Amino acid sequence: MKRYFVIFVIILLAGCSFKKTQSITYKIITGDTIKIILKTNGGYSIEDAKQRNVIDHYGSFKITKLGDKMASGYFEEESLFNYYYNSNIESSVAYTGQIGKSKKEERIDAKIICYQFIQRNENYCYILPKNTKTTIAIYNNDNFDDLVDIIDRLTFIKK
Repeated sequence: MKRYFVIFVIILLAGCSFKKTQSITYKIITGDTIKIILKTNGGYSIEDAKQRNVIDHYGSFKITKLGDKMASGYFEEESLFNYYYNSNIESSVAYTGQIGKSKKEERIDAKIICYQFIQRNENYCYILPKNTKTTIAIYNNDNFDDLVDIIDRLTFIKK
C-alpha cells in the first residue's frame, strides 16, 4: 500500500509541474485588452519584449523555443490587418514574384493571413482577434512553416 502511495505522489507531482500553456495580456492603445495563450509543449514560451527607453504604445512580445528566439510580435491598428486580408496581394504589381507561401484562415478566435516575403526574407502573420480593433503582427526571418506552427499554438482572447 505504501508503495502505491509513493507512486501516486510522484505522478501527481510530475503532472503538476508541467505547465501546458503560458499567457500574456496587453492593454493596447486601441482600447482593446487582449490575452495571448501559447501551448508550451516542445519548449515554447512567450514573454514581453518591450525595449528600454523606447516608447511602445502598442506593446511587443517574443516567442522562444528552448531559449532560441523563434518569432517576434507587435500590435497595430486594425487597418494593417485589413490591408493584407482584404487585398489580393499575391497579384499586386508591387509584390509579383515576391510572395512565396501564404495561408489565410478564419478561426473561432481570430482571422489570420500569413505571407512569405521572399525578397525581404521575412515571414509575417497578421491576426485580427474577434471583436477587436487591433492587429497582431507576428514575424520571423527563418522559416514560414515554423511561423505557421507557432500561430497554430496561439489562442487570442479579448478581455
